[in-house]
Amino acid sequence: MSAPDISDIADFIIENSEPGISHRKLQKLLYFAQGFYLAKNGSPLFDAELQAWRYGPVNRKIWNLFKGHGGTEITKPTNTNYLSLDETRQTFLSSFLDVFLAISQDTLIDISHTDAPWEVNYIPALNKTIDKSELLHYFSGFTDYNEYTRIAKSKVEFMELLERRKTYLMSLPEIGTEWTSGTAEAPNEIVCQAAIQVLDSLRNVTFSKHPKPAFPKLVMGPIPVGGVTIELSYNDRNAYMALFNNETAEVSIEQDEYFDEQEFTLSDFNDDIGVILGRVV
Repeated sequence: MSAPDISDIADFIIENSEPGISHRKLQKLLYFAQGFYLAKNGSPLFDAELQAWRYGPVNRKIWNLFKGHGGTEITKPTNTNYLSLDETRQTFLSSFLDVFLAISQDTLIDISHTDAPWEVNYIPALNKTIDKSELLHYFSGFTDYNEYTRIAKSKVEFMELLERRKTYLMSLPEIGTEWTSGTAEAPNEIVCQAAIQVLDSLRNVTFSKHPKPAFPKLVMGPIPVGGVTIELSYNDRNAYMALFNNETAEVSIEQDEYFDEQEFTLSDFNDDIGVILGRVV
């Protein structure tokens, strides 16, 4: 038996959303519903593809149907095809909506940005298709909605922490020379941009590698000789990175009381940061 058309699923969601629902929220609900239905039943909720867009996963057909609504509520459907959905899908959607309708549109977007299916596929303006097998694999990692939303909340908090740290890094070239006793040199913009790339890569590796990731203690700051240091501390491993204004970098990874130390040019460090973090995250 083939899966229903995505517009029938969308109409069911719209009809059962009180007081109403926006286009963007509908798109996110379709994504989460497809993922959890695949994980629970091994078959798709609807027969359509999702793509990785700027504001999370999107189906182009639904976008074409409702883009004219902007941020306003979508009117209730006049087509009643959604009433013919099988009992399994209607029961699933009802329990799914009990949980996810209560989550705001912006929170749903943030949560989708922490999921591996979006994280590994999103490239600005490319609109890559998210394969159903990726959704099945990812959402199968959670026992229920409550576990998913609890972990998603912690991932959003980590994402927000990284954004605050990036803002801090962007301010460091302006700290001058009197931020510590004795002589000091402010980190230059090149080093601060390299440190921001570390945080972007940390986010990517963390969210794409594990459905239920561990989050490190993150410490960073300027180096008196000129540069930035970043420390990532997990329960059983640590990474120390020092990026210097002279465009060199030092990395030390500690695990099981064993230290692996390497030196790089800043250019090589930038090229290898994903591999370096992959050994730690």
